[in-house]
Amino acid sequence: MVEELRYRFRNYNLKWIAISVIVASVLLIASKFGIIAILKGPLELSGKWNPEELEGKYVTIDVDWVMGTFAEETSTNTKTNVTTTTSLCYLGDYYDEASQYEVIYGIKVSNANKDGLERIMNEIYSGTYPSKTHKITGTFKKMDGKILQYYNETLDEEFNVAPENVIPYAIFDEEVNGMDITLVYILTAGAAIMFIVAIIGLIKLLAGNPEKYIKKFLDSNNKVSLSQLELEFSKGNLIGKKIIAGRKYTFYQSGAYMHVVDHTEFVWAYYFSRSGKYSQSLVRTFNINKKKLEINANSADSHALLQYYQETQPQMMVGYDKDLEKCYNKDFETFLGYCYNDAKAKQDADDLYF
Repeated sequence: MVEELRYRFRNYNLKWIAISVIVASVLLIASKFGIIAILKGPLELSGKWNPEELEGKYVTIDVDWVMGTFAEETSTNTKTNVTTTTSLCYLGDYYDEASQYEVIYGIKVSNANKDGLERIMNEIYSGTYPSKTHKITGTFKKMDGKILQYYNETLDEEFNVAPENVIPYAIFDEEVNGMDITLVYILTAGAAIMFIVAIIGLIKLLAGNPEKYIKKFLDSNNKVSLSQLELEFSKGNLIGKKIIAGRKYTFYQSGAYMHVVDHTEFVWAYYFSRSGKYSQSLVRTFNINKKKLEINANSADSHALLQYYQETQPQMMVGYDKDLEKCYNKDFETFLGYCYNDAKAKQDADDLYF
């Protein structure tokens, strides 16, 4: 029995360690390992740019010149029919004095982060040089679709710029590796939690005691020996993969541990299930002291265990009924007299015969 307990304990923990590591890895991949770019810090744009090399990089720039806007994203509330701006796209102008390199590029920011760029643009329109720069940090990537179309149309229609000074690239603010930075943090936090779960599982695997609840049962029942439990465990009926029902004891696995209970003390047992968000499937039992114990099992295993009790435990009422529950709660002594099942019938027949 001890070897079986150790095997189940090891198998359970290894399974959850593997699942946790796999889920953590998937979350990191889904985040495009953005946390690495965040920890390394953004690349500061300076000198002459090479857009192809910068593609997809996490970058930062102190914007000092904004020519105008070229696109706006909106969202409409279907209930109120109110439209709000979610993001804005600006035309940025970068100039490096040392290399005399100038380039027009796009900047996309959320509506909540537009104020710094609006200030620069308004100061330029009012005829003054911007009083201070505004830092933008995000993903440098090539524009496409409508955003590129609006970018080109705005430059052609409203600004007289040399084509060689225009690049079809934009800095997408608060993005890391092309993904929203908030989502990167959420996915990374999820991965960190799963790695912690894996570490806890590893600690339990190395330092845990597979016989913990068996020893606890023996400590509380001085008349029961380990050899008795081992005999019942080896001779008992295997129900599904997690339950062994013996002559006197029921062994059931909950998490990594195997528990044991004396089912000859049970006076009532029935199947309970609940679907939905907090779904449950279990055998609910009550002993002579009205103490409730729930054994988690799927429907098939639960009914198989109840059938075993029905056939072997004459002292036990098996099955649920509302009137039975009322009697149990209000008149326990009468409830005990109601017991009638296959095992009870066989016992009564044997008593009558002899």
